[in-house]
Amino acid sequence: MVTSYFEPDWCDLIWTDWIELKSRSKERAIIPREQGVYRVRAEGYDGLIYVGQTNELKRRTGALARHTDKIEMPWNDPHTAAPNLWAWKDDKNWKYEVSIATTKLSRQNRMALECLLLWSYRLEKGESTLCNHGRFHPDYIKSSDKSANRRGRKLGKKEDRNSSWGPSYPPLTPWKSYLSENWMKLAWNEFQLISEQQDVPSKSGIYKIINTKTQELQYIGESKNLNNRLFNHKQRFPRAQFSYIETTSSIPKYQRLEIENDLIGHYYEQNRLAPRNQFLRGTGKER
Repeated sequence: MVTSYFEPDWCDLIWTDWIELKSRSKERAIIPREQGVYRVRAEGYDGLIYVGQTNELKRRTGALARHTDKIEMPWNDPHTAAPNLWAWKDDKNWKYEVSIATTKLSRQNRMALECLLLWSYRLEKGESTLCNHGRFHPDYIKSSDKSANRRGRKLGKKEDRNSSWGPSYPPLTPWKSYLSENWMKLAWNEFQLISEQQDVPSKSGIYKIINTKTQELQYIGESKNLNNRLFNHKQRFPRAQFSYIETTSSIPKYQRLEIENDLIGHYYEQNRLAPRNQFLRGTGKER
């Protein structure tokens, strides 16, 4: 069976051939110093390991290659995916390959494109990539940032498995628009003014915020405490309206991030724009 996510025209982008992701690989010389998106796969695995975006493909993929090749698990910075790729490589002895596609999009829309790619992959594969959405190898603990100095490692037999691993949330299927009460077949609460927020539960969930006057989508988010998060948004969106869905306490954070990703990916597919205030205020880091 041919899988589109390995193909050179996946999601209507122009992808390069697959190149060995290794710190001393000569093939990587063809990767340009341009912005774009990239995908990583492993020999012997029939899915994608990771999808990312960056404002400089050569530098970012080079950093990922160097840190993944380290003897010890790398720090969470400067590349947050490197510890996870390292763990899977350490466990499976995988050899990675990378393929890139350049874009002329703004950082905000490039990040929304990344969401579209991840959602498209989830729809086709039926699950997420191994290393996006905060998922992590179940038998390893992740390194901290270098400043915190907590090196990741393989867990012992008597230690609990990493809770950031488990089955993916089922991919959301396209359905109606963000203004609908059943957008993406989810049961959204009725819109209400954020300035008059009431009866919002202190439970985990997903929310969407729209401009009251224009009805334009402003933001999609997730939280383990909807009441607190939406209260904190009052100053940022004083004249906006919001709607939310509750998620059960058994849904881990990475599954909430999968839902959030699918919603952003669907919106970008329909509008070719990120929600107005998405990926701003420090949330536009490369991944």
